[in-house]
Amino acid sequence: MTLGDKSDIWLALNIGDYLRDTMDFTTEEHGAYLLLIMAYHMNRGPLPDDDRRLQNIAKISRYKWSKIRQTLATKFRIENGMWHHKRCDAELRKAADYREKRRAQTEAARKAKAAKTNTVTETDTRSTTTTTTTDSSLRSESSPSLRSGESAPDMFGAETPPVDKPKPAKRGTRLCGDWKPPDKDWLLATQSLGQAEAQRQLETFRDYWVAQPGQRGVKLDWPATWRNWIRRASDFVRSNGARASPEANTTDAENRRRTVELMEKRRSKHGNQ
Repeated sequence: MTLGDKSDIWLALNIGDYLRDTMDFTTEEHGAYLLLIMAYHMNRGPLPDDDRRLQNIAKISRYKWSKIRQTLATKFRIENGMWHHKRCDAELRKAADYREKRRAQTEAARKAKAAKTNTVTETDTRSTTTTTTTDSSLRSESSPSLRSGESAPDMFGAETPPVDKPKPAKRGTRLCGDWKPPDKDWLLATQSLGQAEAQRQLETFRDYWVAQPGQRGVKLDWPATWRNWIRRASDFVRSNGARASPEANTTDAENRRRTVELMEKRRSKHGNQ
């Protein structure tokens, strides 16, 4: 295991080496020694030669520390008021070298990316400037100024027809509550169904489409929708005999409801216009 750049979190512990060096330790000495090593790594350096602080790090009483201090001191080098540990110092140097290597690699990658970005940006800028200048020169040399509505001659002298702007797409609308069909479409309805039935169909047509939610109630051409409605109503009346009459047992409202229901069944099969 290597410490890498986490020397204050990871502890490099070679079990074989550790047991060989501490084979004569008691359980209490093992615990105190490991706590001192952990503190060494957390501190990233030597521990102070202060019995009170070392006792607190080892989590034992002053009396017990006085009994095991000499044994633990054999694993350290006490110099200039500090407890040094050879193996811990080697692992900490290794971790520091690793951190420095990673930092240098990161910085080199950042500079390389920045240089590449700057090169691409400069190339694009020069290309755009050259293209714009060339296009402007060609336009100024080959084409005189044109007034609105005039067409420009092509390279062979023939005039190029002006390009018409595309017309905006037609948008659908919803039906207003007092909508009326054009006169010619109303005449078609009265000829097919009669004045009274045509009027009833108009009222049903308005109520049906005004009540439709969202896009279902939006159409591009309401007169065309009305003509289709009347054709279906006429076909239905001829095939089902559903025209209201004084002798009918049902009311006008019931006749209209049944007519709309049957027309809707047919419309769901063939699609709405």
